[in-house]
Amino acid sequence: SKFDSKFEKFDISKSGFGHSQSEFWIRFTIPPNIPLDKDWILLIDNYWLDYIELFYSLENGEILHRVAGYRFPFHQREIFHHNFAFTLPAINSIDQVYLKISDPRYLIEIPLYLKSTKLLIKQLDIKKILYGTYFGLIAALAISSLIYFITAREAAYFLYTLWLVSVLMMVMNVNGFTYQYLWPNWTWIELHSFRILYGFSNLTMLLFAAAFLNVKKLGTNLKRFLNLLSGFAFLIVLVALTDFWIAKVEFIFTLVVAVFLTYIMLTALRKG
Repeated sequence: SKFDSKFEKFDISKSGFGHSQSEFWIRFTIPPNIPLDKDWILLIDNYWLDYIELFYSLENGEILHRVAGYRFPFHQREIFHHNFAFTLPAINSIDQVYLKISDPRYLIEIPLYLKSTKLLIKQLDIKKILYGTYFGLIAALAISSLIYFITAREAAYFLYTLWLVSVLMMVMNVNGFTYQYLWPNWTWIELHSFRILYGFSNLTMLLFAAAFLNVKKLGTNLKRFLNLLSGFAFLIVLVALTDFWIAKVEFIFTLVVAVFLTYIMLTALRKG
């Protein structure tokens, strides 16, 4: 076609395009030696993709079209998977496959896999066990911390509980489980949830550090800087309610918080 010359060979060792406002088109063919006696699934193993269009160009000239992305309600997905999965038509009838991907908010990573239905279900079962164990451990810590707060009446335990819950929710969110199980039809919440949880987890972590390490005793300057960071974390939560965002802010703020918390912990240990 007239667009064939527009495609460039992509390094298979890479799977991403970084932050971009552009739309990316990907073209590939199905391997010729693939077994025909299995049902096959095309898996995009990345939950954070705003908009996906999939086109199957069949040998008879027919074009099959699919649309997905986290801007669409979960129940509209062809396969109820926490990432994006699509059934393939008769494997020997496909000439070429085209993908159009866009996401102005996040890093565009496109790890593509062709899996048999049986293998996909098996891997999903293993993932659910591992994730369930991990989520269960965090939930158990949060419940224990809440019990300590109720019995001891110390604010640090309550803040620690809030931080654990926010971390649990954020991990579930980045893996697509909050959209699948908690708010599958609320696209607005899903569009803004990660940055709300990101800001809230940083805010509760800073407040917990202040209470647990008793920052007041470590010096006025440290207390002021911690208050500044806490205020910025709260601002992130507010900004997350809008569509405005600068992607690099996340990385810079996380780095500053990590360095600052390491410093005040070392300071607290030195002062006893």
